[in-house]
Amino acid sequence: MQHTTDIDGAPYKIGQKVTVTGGPHATSFVYDETLPVHLLGQVGVVKYFNYDCGCGQSFPDDPMIGIQFAGGLVEEFWKEEVEVNAMGKERKIVVVTPKAKVKVNVGKTDGRAASTLAALIGLILDKKVTVEDRDDG
Repeated sequence: MQHTTDIDGAPYKIGQKVTVTGGPHATSFVYDETLPVHLLGQVGVVKYFNYDCGCGQSFPDDPMIGIQFAGGLVEEFWKEEVEVNAMGKERKIVVVTPKAKVKVNVGKTDGRAASTLAALIGLILDKKVTVEDRDDG
């Protein structure tokens, strides 16, 4: 059963904007086949809580969370896989190679989302990738 109203003790509020970070699945390089990696870094809106799909949820603090994205797509996530879409400092992702240090500005974002993106880039390129606060240099 999908609960489409706020529930005391739930990790988020219905209608709250959240960012998909992947939680420990993305930052510790643990593969989770159920994590829709194409949505990492995407912002969505909490639409419902599901306590009955048989995935080990507990009421009220550990539901599957239905999040709707642009275009109407709805996917479910654990509370550890998303965070409140609080914009933070301007950040850049830094890729270090033997011949160069490449910096890419990623704009205002929270640190966890930037770290998740950096971790994925590092895996793809097999290079050291870090996140830094952006400066004018």
